[in-house]
Amino acid sequence: MDENGYLKTYWEDRMVGMSILGDYIRHVFNRDIHKLLLAQEHKENDHRRAVGWLMASQNEQVKHLCCVFKPKTDEDLDDILETCNYTERLSLHVKPSENYRLTKMLNLNVSQLTFYPSFWIQLDHLLTMNARTIVLSDSKLSSEDINVFLKHWMNGGCFKLKYIVIFMDSSMDPINYQVVMNGIQFINRNRELKRSFVNDENRPWTVRGGVDIQRSIDGVTATVLDRSHELNRFHLVVWPDFAGNSHLT
Repeated sequence: MDENGYLKTYWEDRMVGMSILGDYIRHVFNRDIHKLLLAQEHKENDHRRAVGWLMASQNEQVKHLCCVFKPKTDEDLDDILETCNYTERLSLHVKPSENYRLTKMLNLNVSQLTFYPSFWIQLDHLLTMNARTIVLSDSKLSSEDINVFLKHWMNGGCFKLKYIVIFMDSSMDPINYQVVMNGIQFINRNRELKRSFVNDENRPWTVRGGVDIQRSIDGVTATVLDRSHELNRFHLVVWPDFAGNSHLT
């Protein structure tokens, strides 16, 4: 065991070791592997072999795919995303090439989506997301894009959403909230109004003021947080929160 409590083993072929340990652990605990973490490769094609082995060796799909590596080619990332059937969470801490474009639409109908960085995520990707939690870093979405997204949500899109935060890329213009809220009916809340929002990790934090909007099909309320002094981040929460608390409490 190392200082973090991880069991380290050493094999001439890492994939052989992974398959032996994986099969043994599944046998002992009588359950499939639910999370796949792909860190930096040691040998070429390690990632593809790992994903291929996991998908072929168990009945259930993996719940959480987490990638934290520097891809050698964009095709490496495409292959992993197309091969791995994740069902609940996708966490991509991967920087593809500046001109990267998906060759196939991702499965964005999961519980949590995290992209660090997300400069390659375009408006059509965002409108397809139906996660409860969405985090985008280094985004190149425009204020006009966010306006389209809000109208999409108000008309019933991204129906499961509870929380989204978009950190803008440093090359982008500051968020223009006049553009973001253009054509949208909203209620300005005084900054003295404090509301507690419980996130997906059951941690409460205070929402001060902000702008309330409503979804037309069921009257559900969302709050665009007040970022008047921080125009590189868009932040929206949807009520009731993850603990069931209403925006009125």
